[in-house]
Amino acid sequence: MGSVHLQHHWRSASERAGVRVLRDALGRAGLEWAATPRSANVAMVKMSAQGVWAGVRGAGPRPIDLGCYLRPEDIEARVFPPFLAVIAPSQLSLFGVPIGAFRSNCVWVHAPTANRLGAQPADVAEWVDWLERARAHVRYPLGVSREPWAACLLFEALVLGLCGADVHRQAFAMGVAEALAAPCMRNALVVLGKLRQFVADDCVAPSWHALARDLQSGRCATVVMGDWLRNEFADANRGIPSVAKWTMPGTEGRYLYNVDYLTPIVAAHQPLDREALAVVARALLDAEVQGRFGRAKGALPTVRDAIGPPLDGEGWRLLHLSALNPDLLVPSMSFEQAAPRGRRDAIAHAVQRYLHGRAGFDETARALVQSGRIE
Repeated sequence: MGSVHLQHHWRSASERAGVRVLRDALGRAGLEWAATPRSANVAMVKMSAQGVWAGVRGAGPRPIDLGCYLRPEDIEARVFPPFLAVIAPSQLSLFGVPIGAFRSNCVWVHAPTANRLGAQPADVAEWVDWLERARAHVRYPLGVSREPWAACLLFEALVLGLCGADVHRQAFAMGVAEALAAPCMRNALVVLGKLRQFVADDCVAPSWHALARDLQSGRCATVVMGDWLRNEFADANRGIPSVAKWTMPGTEGRYLYNVDYLTPIVAAHQPLDREALAVVARALLDAEVQGRFGRAKGALPTVRDAIGPPLDGEGWRLLHLSALNPDLLVPSMSFEQAAPRGRRDAIAHAVQRYLHGRAGFDETARALVQSGRIE
């Protein structure tokens, strides 16, 4: 039948488990796992939604429309609406298979610390007070890794909680200057400045993997990070759970999401193998494969009929309700689901400098407004 090469940056234990699910699924469909793109019949790249969008417009690897190789019911009737396509001349286009949806407005908590401090915070103000009380029990109350998206995710979760979904979309997806300069946006910056005292620069983890270990051991009290962190704690939670998960205070009932797209691309060195593309598309959209990948990687499947127990009851509920009310699902700016990469990078740089005390409030507020001009 042929072979497939997937370019990705998955390295953690749960990510490697997810790759094994994909490799096994394609193997059962008759496709080998190629070591290099040049030796493959189908070359695929793991992309964000905005990465796919850029490729369709010609600014990067050009995605192949898989809608040509799938039945209409495989796309419209099965894939959750927000993940159907990034840009499409019709509803039957699918530039990359969505696999693994993650809720990003999550706060992971060191459970013993949370038990000592009592009730879960109901809003951002209560969370700031909770972090202040957590000082007595942990090395540092709030963990933010050095990856560019980490401080950015913390900030956009604050914006979603304090400003709501409409302002979030206008500011980050559309770059509307009035939204980027709105009083609630400035208030989110004020709160981010208050959180600075809880982030210890001398023990900022270089990666989210290291931060997960600090949270599990009790050095850190809370981390704002998505559902993918779940399976990093799988072994620890077989006994008395050391880690719990909250929805980010103020964002209950909304789903700040990111999703990975496995995107076949046009490659100059290889002809278009239509038969192999059809097999790849059907294999990756298979309900059992989506369910197994979700369980391995801590993700929700992107198709309605995926097999397997719900990993996140709230996430499943919001995904199903999104067909009736798409506003419940808010695409993440930090993971390039809504904002173009240039705008995301400008915001991430500005808020990271501000969080770590290397930029002032006014400078950061100006940088936010200026980011709206970046396409």
